[in-house]
Formats: sequence, C-alpha cells, structure tokens
Amino acid sequence: MNEKRVIGLDLGGTKILAGVVDREGRVEQRREHATPTASQEELLTGLDEDVDELLTSGPAGHFRPSTSR
Repeated sequence: MNEKRVIGLDLGGTKILAGVVDREGRVEQRREHATPTASQEELLTGLDEDVDELLTSGPAGHFRPSTSR
C-alpha cells in the first residue's frame, strides 16, 4: 500500500500539536504536549522528538519525508 501522508506541526505558545494526516485530511496519529519554553534548543529538541515518534510509530512504520513544498 502506497498511501501518501504528511506530518503536520502546530507550534503554539502553550502547546504543540503534531500529527499524521492522510490525503483526505483524516488525522491518523496525534501527539500533544506543552510547548517547551526554557530555550530554543529545548523547543527544537521537542519538535524533533515529535517527528521521530510519528515516523517510527506509523502504520507499519512506512513514512518517508517528502521533498515537495
């Protein structure tokens, strides 16, 4: 199965939402947690961890980054 999905990140002042969305706009996976505010490094690490978690916990683990913008 070769369904296209994207990872979306919503970075807010109080929380970060991250999720995997299919072509139809259905959210297949979701993560939510408080926005790290101690430092820029902590914030970027948190975003990186969200993406890594979604990449490794996806259906059959088959996600690859898109090169289109």
